[in-house]
Amino acid sequence: MQARFSRGHIELSINFNGSGNAPKQFKLDLESAEAYHRILKKLKTSLHLSGEIDVALMSHFKEIITTSEPEEDTAPLGRFVDRMVERSMRALEKMRGEEGGRSVKIWRVISMNWTVCWALSNNRRKRRSKLTMSGFKSGFPN
Repeated sequence: MQARFSRGHIELSINFNGSGNAPKQFKLDLESAEAYHRILKKLKTSLHLSGEIDVALMSHFKEIITTSEPEEDTAPLGRFVDRMVERSMRALEKMRGEEGGRSVKIWRVISMNWTVCWALSNNRRKRRSKLTMSGFKSGFPN
């Protein structure tokens, strides 16, 4: 994008939240569960604590059971986004070209108006100076 548009700032943001149809996948980290169980048993014996180390207690450790969504094939979506970005960049280039053409026409009109105004202003100055000169001769402008 930057190569095609050297001026200005373009930001593209895409959020993909998945299809929502696929069931979540659960993963058990048995090594972490065993490590938590060992450390809790050691804590219980060392400090002479009561209570059970059960599933309810172990479920508080979020690293033991994790969830994830299955990988989706995003290639078709990527191709669609590429096409939309390309189409948008072409439209922007066309708009900038048309805008530039209108700007040139506007500047030509402004330039012509300025030339006419300058000529009229210049002509008035010439007439004014003639009037002033003739006014000095006769006392009144003709």
